[in-house]
Amino acid sequence: MTRFICNLFAVCSIWVAPLFGVSPATPCPYIHTPLDFSLHYNIGSGRSYQEGYQGLETFFSLFSAELATLFCDVQVLRVDKGDIIGNFGVGWRSFSPDFCEAIGANIFYDVRQVPNGILHQVGVGVEYLTPNWELRANGYVPVGSNDVFQEDLVHNYPGGYVATAKLRKRGMLGFDLEVGKSLWCNKCMDVYGSVGPYFYSSACCDQIIGAIGRISVSYGRYISLECVVTRDDVFGTHAQAEVMLSLPFPFGCGTWRSPFRGIKRNPIIIMEDVCEWTTDW
Repeated sequence: MTRFICNLFAVCSIWVAPLFGVSPATPCPYIHTPLDFSLHYNIGSGRSYQEGYQGLETFFSLFSAELATLFCDVQVLRVDKGDIIGNFGVGWRSFSPDFCEAIGANIFYDVRQVPNGILHQVGVGVEYLTPNWELRANGYVPVGSNDVFQEDLVHNYPGGYVATAKLRKRGMLGFDLEVGKSLWCNKCMDVYGSVGPYFYSSACCDQIIGAIGRISVSYGRYISLECVVTRDDVFGTHAQAEVMLSLPFPFGCGTWRSPFRGIKRNPIIIMEDVCEWTTDW
C-alpha cells in the first residue's frame, strides 16, 4: 500500500509540477508552499512548564523573487492548562541557483501569559540549509519589565519581626544552536535528527548550560512526528513528543523550491521563579 501511494505521488508530481514551473527531475525533493497551516499537539514537560501544549501555526509568503523569499510565521499555543503563547515572526531566505542551498535570517516577537501578567521577548535567528545538513542559531532577549509579580509570602517571628518574600516570574536571556541532518529519506518519508547546546542566564545561578536533541519522522508535507529531549543541571531532563498535521495550499499562488523544513526555534519563553526577601530587622 505504501509503495502504491508513493508511486501515485510520483506520477502526480510529473503532471502537476510543470504547471508551477517546477521540474520534478531537480535533485532537491522538497517543495515548500507559500501558505501552510499546521496543528501541533505536544505531550511531556519542558523547560519552565510542566505539561505539553496545543497550537496553530501559519506560514505564508509576503514576497517571492526568483532566488529569495520574504515570509511571515505566526503561531499561537496553549500551555499548562490555559496559559497562552504567541509568536509573531518575519524572515528572509536566499537560495542558490540550483535551489539546493539557502541562507536566512528571522526575527520574532514572543509573548507568554503567566498569572498576573505577560512576559515579552525578542528572538533573532540565522540559518544555513541544504537538503542534507542544517545549521540554526537563535538568540532570545527579554524586553519590557521582564518580570511579573506573583504573590507575597509573609513570615512572622517572635518579637514582632516580619520577613516578606516577593515571588516573581522572570524571562531569561538565552541562546541555542542546532546542527541537523537528514538521516534517511525516500519519495514519501524523511527521518531527521539534530543536536546542539543551549545557554541561559539566571538570577539564581550564574549560567545554565544544557544540550538538546531531536529526531523527527515526516510523511510528505502532511504529517510529522517529533521527539525532543533537553538536559541541564537546573531544569533537569525533559522529554517531549509532538505530532504535527499540516495543510499546504499551493494552488493559485505558486510554489518555490525549498530543500529544507520550516523554522526551528524555542517557541515558549523560558522563565524562572525569583524570590526577593525584605525584613524589618
